[in-house]
Amino acid sequence: MNKLKELPNRLIEVVNATLEADENLIWFGQPQRAKKFPSGFVGIIFGLGVFFASLNPAWFLIFWIVSTIGLLECLLIYHAIGHWIPANTCYVVTNRRAIAFAPNWRGGHYVSICEPEDLAFLQCSSVVFGIGSLAWDEPIRGRFHGILGIRSCLFNKIEDPKSVLQLINEAFAPLLASRLRHDDPAIRRKAIWSILHLKPDKENVPCLIEALEDDDKIVRRCAAYALGQQEKYALPAVRSLERIVILDESRAIAETARRAIEQIEGAALPLTGDNAVVARPRASPSRNSVLAT
Repeated sequence: MNKLKELPNRLIEVVNATLEADENLIWFGQPQRAKKFPSGFVGIIFGLGVFFASLNPAWFLIFWIVSTIGLLECLLIYHAIGHWIPANTCYVVTNRRAIAFAPNWRGGHYVSICEPEDLAFLQCSSVVFGIGSLAWDEPIRGRFHGILGIRSCLFNKIEDPKSVLQLINEAFAPLLASRLRHDDPAIRRKAIWSILHLKPDKENVPCLIEALEDDDKIVRRCAAYALGQQEKYALPAVRSLERIVILDESRAIAETARRAIEQIEGAALPLTGDNAVVARPRASPSRNSVLAT
């Protein structure tokens, strides 16, 4: 936690109070601060001054006196807010969560948390000169809820957001298997979609095979689909998928499992030179053969 010493004391207290005992800090950052006043606003003031001057020189003088005072006030407010908000905002990545702390006008902080099962909804956006944001497409929790379809930012205006996203992927990937055992089926569904967000890997297969026996139909279908996307790494899951094809009461789930088997076995076929082995249609397993296993 020594890295947090450069933050305001109040923000350090909020961060330490939010983190749990078994959480380890992996990365933290703050948004980039505003560097200059918007030039477009100055252009509007100048244009209005020219307009009033064309009507009456006296109006021009009065307008410029009032607008100059107003412009100075806006400049001071802009710089005060543009520095106060970033200075009191903090983004944290731990071995379990990604957390954003943003100040509110009551002196406290809003806390927005991204759990491992939210990984599929995270993406980089608006990367310009190495500065960008990490955002999710689905409003989930906390202050950063989308309004009328507006994307909700998690980490806003940070340096090298793609590297931060890769860091989050590496930290969250080992945790997805445990999220597939959560009591809430919605979390289990999102965990499977987050596994799909990662590259195919044999480490994903055991937990997906276990999810084929889930009580929730959507979880079972998502697990069958996800196993198909693991391609050759999911060969150990073929027998479990065959059981789903025969025994599952849902025809949609059975069809998804059948297609997954075709994907897995098709990806496992060897390629020789320029002539790829073409997979033939696979015969559906018999009920007796599945029950015998």
